[in-house]
Amino acid sequence: MTDEEDKTICENNQRGFASRRYIREPYATTEGSVERIVAWYLRQIAISALAP
Repeated sequence: MTDEEDKTICENNQRGFASRRYIREPYATTEGSVERIVAWYLRQIAISALAP
């Protein structure tokens, strides 16, 4: 049951992000750790893209 609920939540979130009405806003000042994790993750993706 939980897996199905999680799947539904993820699908709904993805539809929201894909919407033309979605506007990316800056992180709140209390979300500094989230911002650092996202920055790290994006760097890892860039490094992986450059790997042979």
